[in-house]
Amino acid sequence: MIIWLIASALSVALLPFLANADEISKDIQFDDEDVGSEESNELHFNSRDQGWSEWSAWSSCSRSCNGGVSYQIRKCERKSGCEGESTKYKICNMQACPDSQDFRAGNYMRSAYIGSVPRSPVRVASLSGS
Repeated sequence: MIIWLIASALSVALLPFLANADEISKDIQFDDEDVGSEESNELHFNSRDQGWSEWSAWSSCSRSCNGGVSYQIRKCERKSGCEGESTKYKICNMQACPDSQDFRAGNYMRSAYIGSVPRSPVRVASLSGS
């Protein structure tokens, strides 16, 4: 019974969207420039009709390994403004760096230990007269 109620509620909620499916599909185009890449499966709305410039090429990744960020930008070319985002982000270069170590643990471990003997991190006191 509960499953039927959920299915009924979803179908009622989606009805307005399904009624306009033909209009929406006219504004959708597939990006087939990069066949076989991650981007080739993305849906892209025709942003030129909405006042936007074309998306820029993806930026270079912010890191060479251990996960970085790449972005694309576009500019609104309509005086009255545009709906939607001007920047898209994606995660890139997720492969592990060779001999990588978490920098947070590595920095603390170097300052807190000498060999295998633990010590407290050193604090430098102020020597000013005030």
